Amino acid sequence: MNVAIDTTALMLNKAGVHVYLRELLEALRDVEGINLVPVCYDLKAERTNRLMSKLDTLYRDVIWQNLVLPRDIGKAGVDLFHAPQPRTTVGAPVPFVVTVYDLYVYHNPQGYSWWTSFLYHLVPMILRRASVIITISEFSRRELIRFVPGLDPSKIVVTPLGVSERFQPASKDACGRVRQKYNLPERFLLAVNTLEPRKNLLPFLEAFSRIQNKIDEHLVLVGSPGWVPKHAASILETMRRNERIHYVGYVPDEDLEVLYSAASAYVFPSSYEGFGLPAVEAMACGCPVIASKGSSLDEVIGGAGLQFDPASQDEMAETILRMVGSVSLRDTFKAKGFENAARYSWQQTASCTVAAYRKALES
Repeated sequence: MNVAIDTTALMLNKAGVHVYLRELLEALRDVEGINLVPVCYDLKAERTNRLMSKLDTLYRDVIWQNLVLPRDIGKAGVDLFHAPQPRTTVGAPVPFVVTVYDLYVYHNPQGYSWWTSFLYHLVPMILRRASVIITISEFSRRELIRFVPGLDPSKIVVTPLGVSERFQPASKDACGRVRQKYNLPERFLLAVNTLEPRKNLLPFLEAFSRIQNKIDEHLVLVGSPGWVPKHAASILETMRRNERIHYVGYVPDEDLEVLYSAASAYVFPSSYEGFGLPAVEAMACGCPVIASKGSSLDEVIGGAGLQFDPASQDEMAETILRMVGSVSLRDTFKAKGFENAARYSWQQTASCTVAAYRKALES
């Protein structure tokens, strides 16, 4: 089976779509009978002029996706096209599969640029045209059915994400080196989130400030600024005012796995997730998890972490205190986390994806 796959996201950011695509491509290369043919937008040099950057994005999303990409797919002589996010052409000359991670934009369109909101108004047309829709959790499958009236549920295939084998407990020496590298305290809580509204970080920072004098742990936040500059600026300013909060920005995977291992607990306060991969990565590293209730997190965490109402700062603070204050509780959820993380692998994701490809060719 010859499969064209759009790899543009590998060069755009280091967030969720990038991780999904990178790990999926690596796992698919080991699947016998699958020949991947990457297709990619030719990104120009980084634009310093804002207008030129916007025009480049406009060209990519309109002209390249709908005119150039179908031509390239046709020339490649492939059996199938896989779009790793729903900004794809509806004019693909072969059956196509599209991956949808979540539909948060329909819950909070004000949290996105007008262009992203506009493109998501085209998503129903794209999904109806697609041969198969891949999504990453049962929660996201239900969201698709809810927000896209008339969509055939039989076209939706759930392919849970995986955890790279790189994520495993690190040695004490490695933990010490990474703490020294980022100038971090001995004891800390860890949060890994893009600085965007749905990550619920401002209420979380407030909840932490309420209890910080009751615990030994500082707070370490890992993540890049999101696409809402004013919101990210508010988070950064809040962190700057608290000496017990350490913001380290983006860190490479080889450091992230050690930070998970060194943390007393991982806290995931997000109000909406399509999957919530960082929580499972933390579990794989032996870090007990404290996470929000709701969205996909209930199914993904599977009872292997303590959960709280993301709308309640009191419950958030109380749950953190409960976990941090009990060695036996942390040990219990560390063991449960290992067991839960073992459910997820990129090889399994690849296997489910190949099944989706075959379904698309049979439709």
